[in-house]
Amino acid sequence: MIEATLDEEVYACGQDFQSCYRSLLASLRGDRPTGSMHADKSTLQSLEAQEQHIAALVGAVGGAECPDEMLRLEVAASFRDLYTELRADLAQYEREFVSAASAKDAAGSREAATSKGGGWSEANEERFVKVARSFERNQGTGRNPQLLYDQLMAVLPVISLKEITKHVKFHQHLRFHRQKSKDRQREFQRRMQELQTEAREQIRVAVEQEQEKEQKLQQWQTQQQQCQQLQGQVAKWRVTKEAKERIEQQQREIERVMEEQAKQEEELRWKRKLAQQRLVVEDYKSVRLGFVVSPATTAWSSCLAATASF
Repeated sequence: MIEATLDEEVYACGQDFQSCYRSLLASLRGDRPTGSMHADKSTLQSLEAQEQHIAALVGAVGGAECPDEMLRLEVAASFRDLYTELRADLAQYEREFVSAASAKDAAGSREAATSKGGGWSEANEERFVKVARSFERNQGTGRNPQLLYDQLMAVLPVISLKEITKHVKFHQHLRFHRQKSKDRQREFQRRMQELQTEAREQIRVAVEQEQEKEQKLQQWQTQQQQCQQLQGQVAKWRVTKEAKERIEQQQREIERVMEEQAKQEEELRWKRKLAQQRLVVEDYKSVRLGFVVSPATTAWSSCLAATASF
């Protein structure tokens, strides 16, 4: 027998679910509805909202402080890939649900399976859900389904047992589909948190590496400035040293010249003294011995006297 497996969330989340994936349903139908342009617009808006969310996620993990543009793009791409996988899986789940719910023992057609109430009117769907939820609370899942059918027939007397049974089957597929989608979304959230943690760590490392590079660059610039200062000091020292050496060389040259002049003057003084001594000796000889001074001797004496006068 068919079991009634409805719970509190069967109808409560129906509105949100249909709103989120209405455009996806339209793309899965073979006969495109007249409102397909509206569905495409909704899909575009959904993608734009997704990109805004991705940008917010990148910012939340420190993307604004990340110095590596390629890393920011890679982080955004990883988030986008995760969203793409989610959308693809949900689309596959939707196709599987539509295929199962369209069977003759369920909604009976694709149009009914993709409608809000499985082909039933809104009023009948509300009555069905209220009874099913009450039965779920009181009896539990899968217990005495015939009692559920009796209760449904009591509030829906115009609907046959066969149609009620088919509608219960439709809601079984719907519940399974929604639960599977929720599980996939929880998996998506788990993986998204992991990606955020990894991205935050990657960006932290990138920021630290950039800071280290800046510190090394600052150290290199400081060392370069110090080297330039040392080179300037060495250049000044060399100029000073060369100037000092030139001055010392000039002083040595002056001292050498002065020494030569002093030596020459000493030699001249010695020659003058020697000439004077010779002259005195000659005069003494001429006086003591009574020699007659010849003109030649007189000339020689004059020469010596002239030499002595220097």
